[in-house]
Amino acid sequence: MKILLIELNRIAPDVLLEDESLTTIRSLMEVGCFGRLAVEGSSIKPSTAIRNQVGGDPILIETDPELSGVEDPQRLDEEVGKHLENLSEDALVAIVAAPGDQPEAFILAAPHLPPFGAIEGVKPADLTATLLELAGLPPLPGSEGRNILVDRLSAESDEDDELVRERLRGLGYIG
Repeated sequence: MKILLIELNRIAPDVLLEDESLTTIRSLMEVGCFGRLAVEGSSIKPSTAIRNQVGGDPILIETDPELSGVEDPQRLDEEVGKHLENLSEDALVAIVAAPGDQPEAFILAAPHLPPFGAIEGVKPADLTATLLELAGLPPLPGSEGRNILVDRLSAESDEDDELVRERLRGLGYIG
């Protein structure tokens, strides 16, 4: 599975999660999960952790360093839309707002995940563990993070999976 990881350094978490005019971002939130991250002591950013695990392998991870510095939310929304057009059907999209030293908010979406909506109490280490597991990668050595979706995934049925596929088809992300 390929990961499109967008780590935003200049967009505030409130804008990412609450600006209704960001239609592409909203559509990802509708078919995935999102939330604010609980503040931890020191934590490694998801992008750094994943790059450490995959060695920056472009087959597994795609990043756009230019997007990290985007300040205009509308431009961000347009650029994310362009990236989505070029992704394969099984890609995982992760957007992380990290305007300071730590990530503060996230959005995750992938075709095989049901729409979980808002998830509270997620730690940055949990987000990293989730991304690594969804990508089929081993966890970080010594990390206490856990996959935030594991309990939710085991409770979902095939009917919910089909609902997600229909939503993604309706949004034009899969054929």
